[in-house]
Amino acid sequence: MFDLGIRELIVSFIVAFVVFGSKRLSEPGRTVGIGLAELKRTPQDVKVQFNLAGQWQAG
Repeated sequence: MFDLGIRELIVSFIVAFVVFGSKRLSEPGRTVGIGLAELKRTPQDVKVQFNLAGQWQAG
């Protein structure tokens, strides 16, 4: 449906940079980075919770 290539992404980034400026573009980038870090941590947190629940039921 949406066939975005590298060229389209670069052009979109340049347009966003011109429209919003560098200071306003850093905020969404930071937010995306924090979101990705949370996403990476989630499976580890789930494993820890299951292990704790298993230890609680076994003990």
